Amino acid sequence: MYFDQDRFLNELTRMIVRSKSGGSLWINFKRCMHDTAATGLSHPKKRKADVVEVKEPKCLVRATVGKKKVSCLIAAKDILRFQTALTGIMKLHMDGLKKTVKKDKKQSKKKAVQ
Repeated sequence: MYFDQDRFLNELTRMIVRSKSGGSLWINFKRCMHDTAATGLSHPKKRKADVVEVKEPKCLVRATVGKKKVSCLIAAKDILRFQTALTGIMKLHMDGLKKTVKKDKKQSKKKAVQ
């Protein structure tokens, strides 16, 4: 389903909460030069007589948890605002990551020699 930016971020927050109990969250970014939401086609038909208009590039953002999928088209001028909002959401909800324990190289070499 295509959503606007704010609704996409709200739905993404719900998906993150659901994925904590089980499952994986996948977020994909793809550059898009045409408006797929308006045409309904993944690739617009090219005809020899038609002149292809150069449009502002957009970013297609997809999020998937299990069978639930949401997507959003972001214009190039709005990408900075979207990225800061997405970063804030990810920082807020990524609390289940474990810190890695760094081992000292000198101590590990001494243990290996002994």
